[in-house]
Formats: sequence, C-alpha cells, structure tokens
Amino acid sequence: MLTVMTSPQMQWPVIAQYVFAPIIVIGVATTIVITFGAWLIGLCGGLLIVFLRSSRIRLLRIISVSYVSILRSIPPLVQILFWYNLATFIPTISLGMPRWNLGFSIPTNTLLPPLAACLIALGLNQAAYMSEIIRSGLLGVQAGQKEAARALGMTNAKSFRRVVAPQAIRIVLPSIGNDAVSLMKATSLVSVVGVGDLMTRAQSIYSVNYQVIPLLMVASLWYLALTTIMVGLQFWLETKLSRGFRPVDEKRSLPRSQ
Repeated sequence: MLTVMTSPQMQWPVIAQYVFAPIIVIGVATTIVITFGAWLIGLCGGLLIVFLRSSRIRLLRIISVSYVSILRSIPPLVQILFWYNLATFIPTISLGMPRWNLGFSIPTNTLLPPLAACLIALGLNQAAYMSEIIRSGLLGVQAGQKEAARALGMTNAKSFRRVVAPQAIRIVLPSIGNDAVSLMKATSLVSVVGVGDLMTRAQSIYSVNYQVIPLLMVASLWYLALTTIMVGLQFWLETKLSRGFRPVDEKRSLPRSQ
C-alpha cells in the first residue's frame, strides 16, 4: 500500500489540482442527484410491488413476482442502455383520443434525455431489490404482534401504522442502507451514455491530459467520502430507531443510577 501511495505515477499535485475543481464538484452533485432520484423511484416502486404481491388477486401477484424476477436477472448496465436507446424502436410517444382529434405527440429523445433514462433504469432496477427488502422486514414482524394489536381493538390500518411498520423499518434499515451505498457506486455505470456524473467527468479530463491514475484517485476519494456520509447517516438512524428495542441482557448489564 505504501509503495502504491509513494509511486511517482500517483501524481499527488494533479490529484490536489482536480479534487475540488468545479467540473468534478458538478459531477459529484450529479452523482448525488442520480442516487437520490433512483433511490426514491426504487422506494415507491418497491412499496407498490409489495402491495401487489400481498393482493388477493392472483394476476397482480404473478405480475409482481415476474417483475422482480426479470429485473433482478438483467444487469443494470443493460437496462441503462435499453432506456437510453428506447427511441430506436419507439421514435415518438403519443397520448390522446384520436376519435375526438385530441392529444399530442413528442419525440422520445426529447421526453427521455440521458439523465432521465438513467434515473428510470436505475430506479426500476432498485424497485425490484427494494421490494424484497421491504417484504423481508414485514415477514420479520412476529404474527403475535399483529394479533395483540387486533386484540386491543386496532383496525388493520392502525395496527400496521402503530405496530408493524415501526418494527419493520428497524429490521430493514441496515439492508436499505447497504443497498443505497451499492446504488451510489452503481451510478458510475451511467458514464457509458455520457451523463455528467463524477466518473464521466473524470474520464473526460484524463482523456485529454492522460493522467488516468490521478483522476481515478480523485473519483475514488469522492466515492469514499459519499459512502462514509451515507454509512454515518445509516448508523445514526439505526441508533435513533433502536431506542426501546435493546436486548434484555444488554439492559441488565447497564450500570444502575445512584
């Protein structure tokens, strides 16, 4: 490790020159936007899939299971390229009522620029994984908790809001945090379609000055910083939500106040 860090190829002055350069900082901001946008789409989509999977209608359950199976089987890079090239087989998107001569038509590339295509691709892919995380959290809540809530006279909606959801959130939070970190690192895949994220901007610089290793180090330092912030936020949320849920043995080991 010391040999690598002291290597002449590392070019620390170049790293110091570009680590806070405006073009890199804009790329970091774009990476954050893609991460948060895709995560939000994934969360909403995951909740919808869980709702469909718990439906009494068999067709909806089949659709939700098929969606998860298909999206988890296709690499995110392929999904990004698919949405980016959607215009090749759907040149325009039309919406209207031809019978009354109402509606509009818009080119797909106009409606779906590269950034939007990447957000949709990563968000829909994230929804498949998020639905499984949420489902595991709901299954982790003991059935006795739900029965006790009903015995107290709570409705299904109230027992879910007051009893099931708080426990499920505490269970799924570590998995959601890890998944969000993986999503942030996966945003580097959007560089293949030229979206101006951190990796794309680092590549655009070293394609001109040929300082490949220093620019990759700049990108790595920013990814490390973002990951550290996300892990810290996850730890803080886990600490907040774990209040009142500490194991009995741990509580007994705490010193008594005088």
